[in-house]
Amino acid sequence: MPLSPSSSAQAAREAVAGRLRDLRREAGLTIVELANRCGWQPAGHSRWLILKAIEGLS
Repeated sequence: MPLSPSSSAQAAREAVAGRLRDLRREAGLTIVELANRCGWQPAGHSRWLILKAIEGLS
């Protein structure tokens, strides 16, 4: 059975999230260190929430 467009999109997001997590870990960075290096304000920032969600996929 073929995947629905929403299932395909979800699978693609999960694949990207996993790859980003792997790259961050290979670089030896925590989420906080990555946020700091990117100049992101962790508290209340959407990018921070995205990073937390990505980490939750591991």
